[in-house]
Amino acid sequence: MKYIANIITNNKIEISSFFNITNDFNTIDKTIPTLIIGWNKVKDLFPSQNILENKISDNIKWTFSKREKRYQYEKDIIEFINDVCSYMEQKVNYRFYNYILSTQERRNNFVNYVNNGNCSIYYNSKFVYIYNFNDSVTIGISLLDLLYINVNINEFIKSLNKNGNNIICNDLNFIDKNSFSLIKDNIKAAAYLNYLKNSNIYIEKQD
Repeated sequence: MKYIANIITNNKIEISSFFNITNDFNTIDKTIPTLIIGWNKVKDLFPSQNILENKISDNIKWTFSKREKRYQYEKDIIEFINDVCSYMEQKVNYRFYNYILSTQERRNNFVNYVNNGNCSIYYNSKFVYIYNFNDSVTIGISLLDLLYINVNINEFIKSLNKNGNNIICNDLNFIDKNSFSLIKDNIKAAAYLNYLKNSNIYIEKQD
């Protein structure tokens, strides 16, 4: 499973499943943002770290544990989550794909593009949103437009996962409440779903 960030802690923490919670700094993906909780943990990993500086490197920050400084801990956790989500969302570009004005050849090419990519797809009664992780782009298609030209919606949705590797979802209620609260709108939903690939959360939902 891919994560949007790491949190290094020796204690249990209730947080979104989009975050990797672990006590082992050596096994994490160090290309994504990381927050280390606890001054003792920081001293073990980075002995020369200044206690007055919460930034360790461009990608790594730290905060006190709840026992050490509860107020600072809670403040920094919220700030870290908000910063990570904002950074991830800012990288996602949105494009509207006008299916009605597109030729059949372009429609076929589009379906191939989705099936050849690393995509997660969220749809509701009006729109389908397709997020391509490789391109960091979310493409929106109006389902009302498809109905207008007599396209079978169910068959269209199925055609977006011919490779069997894409996530397709029209109900976000299976996501834990902490993760659900991070998804502010439908356009972002498809991007967040990409982080549930190969996770037990998503597999259980499909069974």
